[in-house]
Amino acid sequence: MLPPAVNDRGDIGSGVLKTAGLVAVILGVFLALSSWDGLYDAIDLPKANPALSAQIGGAALIAVGYLLWVAGSRTELIGIVAAAGAVLYGVLAVLIAAWVIFRSNLELGIDTQGEVTLIVIAVILAGLALALARPALEERPIE
Repeated sequence: MLPPAVNDRGDIGSGVLKTAGLVAVILGVFLALSSWDGLYDAIDLPKANPALSAQIGGAALIAVGYLLWVAGSRTELIGIVAAAGAVLYGVLAVLIAAWVIFRSNLELGIDTQGEVTLIVIAVILAGLALALARPALEERPIE
C-alpha cells in the first residue's frame, strides 16, 4: 500500500477533488433514495421510472465520490481522476440542460420549482467540470 501523497502544488486540486467527491456522494444518496416518492415530490423533481435504474446510478456515483475524495490526497491520482470527474460532471450538466431545454415541464412532471432546481444543479455540475479541468490539465512530475 502506498503512503498518501501531499499535493505539492497547494491544496487547489485536492480541495476541488474532495468537493467533487462530496457532491457525487450527495447526488448518489439522492438517487439511491429514488423510490421515496415523497422526497421527489417535496423538491419537485422528476421521478425515476423504474427507480432501480436511478438506484444503480446512485450506487455508482457514491463509488465515484469515494474515488474523487481519495484521489484528492494522492498526487499520482489527481490528474487522471480529475479528468474523469471533469468528463462525468460535464456530461451530466449537458444531459440535464438538454432535458430542461428540449422537454416541457409537463413531460418532465415538474413545475417551476423543479425546473429551477434542475437548472441550478446543471450550473453547479458545469462549474465542477470546469474546476476539475484545471488539475486534470496540470503537468505533474513523475515520481
